[in-house]
Amino acid sequence: MAKKAKKKAEAVESDKVPFQVRFDRDLHQELVKLSEQTGISVNQLVQGMCRGALSSAQVGQWNEFGMMEGDKPTRFLISKPAKGCVWFGSKGIFDSDVPEITDRGTFWFGIDIRERGDVHFGVR
Repeated sequence: MAKKAKKKAEAVESDKVPFQVRFDRDLHQELVKLSEQTGISVNQLVQGMCRGALSSAQVGQWNEFGMMEGDKPTRFLISKPAKGCVWFGSKGIFDSDVPEITDRGTFWFGIDIRERGDVHFGVR
């Protein structure tokens, strides 16, 4: 009984949780290669990449909104509500008081699983 109680107490104190993910073979090989090149464990790489990506996650579908800025057309990024979509980067900022685009936004990559259940991503 004492061993079970001790294990349970240790588990409560840890802020780490087990998490199993399946990767495509080629992606796993790329992670292992990067791990070997950097001396950073695969676990630390994945955790660091997740933290970095989550801090810039934008829920919904990425959408470029076009408008005129003076006499030239310009575009900036906005999110459109859509289940099954998330993109990573920053939304554009439009200052309606001026009116002017103060930041066009940045698109790193997006995931859209609405079509055929596939994950699509790309960099713009």
